[in-house]
Amino acid sequence: EGNSASHCCAARQGGGAKSREGGSYTHQSFSNNTSTSPTREEMLLSDTLMNVGNYHLRRDELDAALNAHSTAWALHTGHALEDTSVNSSGLAVPHLHHLSYGSSNSSNHAAHSIPQSHCSPGALAALNNLGIVHERRGELEDALSCHDQVRCARMRIKAPSIDVANSWLNVGNCLQRLQDFDKAIEAYEEAVSLYHEELEEQSQTSDCGIAERALLFRSLAGALRNWGTCHWKQRQISDAIEQLNEAVHVENELISLMSINKPPVGGFHE
Repeated sequence: EGNSASHCCAARQGGGAKSREGGSYTHQSFSNNTSTSPTREEMLLSDTLMNVGNYHLRRDELDAALNAHSTAWALHTGHALEDTSVNSSGLAVPHLHHLSYGSSNSSNHAAHSIPQSHCSPGALAALNNLGIVHERRGELEDALSCHDQVRCARMRIKAPSIDVANSWLNVGNCLQRLQDFDKAIEAYEEAVSLYHEELEEQSQTSDCGIAERALLFRSLAGALRNWGTCHWKQRQISDAIEQLNEAVHVENELISLMSINKPPVGGFHE
């Protein structure tokens, strides 16, 4: 799943607006709460479409990526073909309804999350990928909607902390680009806290690989940089410097990790 502290997966489509209601955010969310479980063939097709979507995303073919990931989401969640509309680009996308954005301590998460039946790893991966596609297309409200739905769902099903942290990171990135710096800071703070928890857990086990730990360091450093940037843009210079210095510390740890585990170059070894 997020890397200037950016993303942690790949892309999706929505079609929504953001409005303020009593200090919270109202975003778009999927309306079809009743669906049948996907067949094995549909799940396999969805996985293939996500690979296709990621391929198009790497080639910056954003319309094709959007269609692929939208279809993958529909297959995983059982959305009927008629439960779609055509957006301004002529792309078929699922219908949406409102979802409220709030703090991680909100008691309304379950009420606003996507249904339990839509919380499979494949479905959440498709929705996360749609968020990345929206962000690349500059559709920031739609991107925020997707990433916040994934965040809510992962918290609801008690997903691994690293997955929840990645979702908070993506939410923060969208909010920063929307120039809602206070909310972005809250999101980055949640992500950083969870990344530190994950690092602590990794330090107590021998099962964690170098690549996995390095990715975690990169995500943590990126979240800290972006957190500091939000403070900087609000002229909160001392807070910005604090977070940026912490990012430098994490990046130094990453350099040490990679240098210690760097394979030998040339020569013969007995």
